[in-house]
Amino acid sequence: MSAGQRKEQKLIPVERRQIILEMVAEKGIVSIA
Repeated sequence: MSAGQRKEQKLIPVERRQIILEMVAEKGIVSIA
């Protein structure tokens, strides 16, 4: 992850970040399974 992407993440509202984190978690579970 580049520094630019980290700055963008900080600008994302907390609710949106949580939704993104949940989506990433689901993809991770699917890839593991």
